[in-house]
Amino acid sequence: MGNIIRLPYVTEADREQLIQDHADKKLVEEQNLFERNFLVFDDQAQENYIKSLEDQILLMADEASGGIL
Repeated sequence: MGNIIRLPYVTEADREQLIQDHADKKLVEEQNLFERNFLVFDDQAQENYIKSLEDQILLMADEASGGIL
């Protein structure tokens, strides 16, 4: 799991705006704590970056080996 982001909202319009604003993140949970509503997102940017680096390394290894991989 990446960085967890918990954002409060009051109205349904606020909720929808948060979802739209954070469309690049995975919505993992909705919470109601102490009469407050929260959306919990998982910001997977770091995981996606690492995966991208792994893919680049595999491509370089494949190229270095003459395309055998």
